[in-house]
Amino acid sequence: MPYTDYRVPSQFCCRCEKKLDAAAGQNEGPSEGDLTMCAYCGHVMKFDKELRLTDAFSEDIEQAYDQLKQYATILGIPFPRED
Repeated sequence: MPYTDYRVPSQFCCRCEKKLDAAAGQNEGPSEGDLTMCAYCGHVMKFDKELRLTDAFSEDIEQAYDQLKQYATILGIPFPRED
């Protein structure tokens, strides 16, 4: 299934601080609680109710691990990222 780009409020990655203003999804735009991955560094974040990014909890990442790994492969970034 193809990904569609969606505009989100302009903000910065919690890790690399690159500007982010879009998210990709398969069905619909992001909503509260959805996970996303920085296209620059691979950091996993979570959308709040205003679509602002916060760090994702390890439990969130574990539940969506396979999807996140697939998305990282599409982006060409390593996952999980070792720091």
